[in-house]
Amino acid sequence: MRILTPFLHDETATVALNWVVLTAGLTGLAGAAMVVFSGEIDALSFNVGAGMQNREQRPSWAYKPHDQARYDGMRTALATLTRPELDAVSAWGNALRPYRDTVSGEDGEAFDDLDAAITANFGDRSLERGTETTADEQALAGAFAKLGVSAQNGSGATGPT
Repeated sequence: MRILTPFLHDETATVALNWVVLTAGLTGLAGAAMVVFSGEIDALSFNVGAGMQNREQRPSWAYKPHDQARYDGMRTALATLTRPELDAVSAWGNALRPYRDTVSGEDGEAFDDLDAAITANFGDRSLERGTETTADEQALAGAFAKLGVSAQNGSGATGPT
C-alpha cells in the first residue's frame, strides 16, 4: 500500500489524462453525430455530386436506365466513337437538354438513356463531359454515320431521325 499511495497522490500527468479523455469524448460524439445524421449527409453528397455534373436529377453513376438493353446498346455504340466524335455528340445532347421536358413517353426516356450513356462513356475514358452546346458538324456527321443514324438539318438542329 505504501508504494501505491504516492502514485495516487501524484498529479503530474493529470493534464495529459484530461486531454486524452476529452479527445476520446469528442471523437465519440462526432461518430455518434455521423450515425444520427447519415441520411442528411448522403442527401448532401448526392446534391453536391449532381450539381458538379450539371445534372438536375442524379449523378450518372446512380442512373437507372428506363430500358437496360437500349442503354447498354447506346453505351456500346458510343464506345466506338473517337474523342472528337464523342465531344460532338455530347454538345448535340447538351443543346437538346432544355427541350427534354417537352418530350414525353418513350422519346423522353430514350433521350434520358442516351444522355446518361454519353456521360458514362466520358467516365469510361476517365474524361469529364463538357457543357458545350455547339458541335463540330463534321465530327457529328461522322459520329451519326458510325452510330447508323441519319442526320437532318431542319430547324438548325442536327440529330438522329
